[in-house]
Amino acid sequence: MSKETLTDSAGNISGYIETMPDGRQCLTGRLGDVLGYYDPNSNITTDRLGTLIGYGNMLASLAR
Repeated sequence: MSKETLTDSAGNISGYIETMPDGRQCLTGRLGDVLGYYDPNSNITTDRLGTLIGYGNMLASLAR
């Protein structure tokens, strides 16, 4: 599993994207709270409750 750190323009950490072995990705906030998921097989991004956010990887847009 790999983990990518997301930062804002000032360099502050806004979240982390963790890629699972099957390719799915999970976005967590800087405090570890789950914000959303991306599934490359369906090409769908959902929020933490499973609500459709959009098609394609839109995880970075969910980071606060």
